[in-house]
Amino acid sequence: FNSILECYNYYFLPNDVNNLISDPYKEFGFSISMFCSSIEKLTIPTSVKSIGCYAFDGCSSILEIEIPSTVTLIDQNAFNFCSSLIKINIPSSVKLIGEGAFSGCSSLTELEITSSVTSIEDYAFYECSSLKEITIPSSVTKINQSVFKQCSSLEKVVILSELKSIGKGAFLGCFKLKEFTIPSSVNLIDEDAFMKCTSLMKIEIPPLCASLKSYCFSECSSLTQVIITSSVNHIPNYAFFQCENLKEIKFQCNSSLLSIGSNAFGHCSSMNEIIIPSYVTSIGEGSFKGCSSLIKITIPS
Repeated sequence: FNSILECYNYYFLPNDVNNLISDPYKEFGFSISMFCSSIEKLTIPTSVKSIGCYAFDGCSSILEIEIPSTVTLIDQNAFNFCSSLIKINIPSSVKLIGEGAFSGCSSLTELEITSSVTSIEDYAFYECSSLKEITIPSSVTKINQSVFKQCSSLEKVVILSELKSIGKGAFLGCFKLKEFTIPSSVNLIDEDAFMKCTSLMKIEIPPLCASLKSYCFSECSSLTQVIITSSVNHIPNYAFFQCENLKEIKFQCNSSLLSIGSNAFGHCSSMNEIIIPSYVTSIGEGSFKGCSSLIKITIPS
């Protein structure tokens, strides 16, 4: 049976399979990940309801997979390191995309996430280095940890949802991402969220966002303008560290900012002026260290 699979680059799964899993010996399950080195195209039958953990892990020759509308779950690392996979259509039946489901799919250029999906788990599209554009459907309210981390070709992100939070490292290393509009509904931008987005030019913190985390925009070397809304009460450590082209920081009227963390604006070498909002009582160590162009700073009395 295994040797037959290795002789062909196309395989149609049998109709009595109802769950694709990582353990080929589990009852009613089927795993292809242990003998898939030469398969290029695979059709999954309508009997399958879920694609389980590591089902196609390391299937490096697969170019195309047809997922039927019966599938409701794409589980953890299901298509991990399917490095030749170019395009995949996620059917409207899928509700959850599991942790690392498509991580390492370095040839993936086209992806459509339907509005049936309510959760995209951590690292789901990590290192999908050919992916250029993604639309987050209205059903997803949270971008989890490292979901698009090191998607180095990602240029455009469209968010259709009332997004609540952007997780740790969500877009870290998305070097080509030039524009990103943070929805007004977002209340949390977590640690490293946009770190090393070296093409990002402008950011406006939304009005409901009271919480920024450390390194959230650090090393965004093309960032020239940041607008910080009145809801933000603390700029954390290293938030804009080494944003070397950052020239303008605008605090909105009636700012509630109370503190600026250590190295928050460290080595922002293009900044020449900043006006600290009136309620600030604490400025951390090295907050403006290395700001070699800074000639004027206004601190409230």
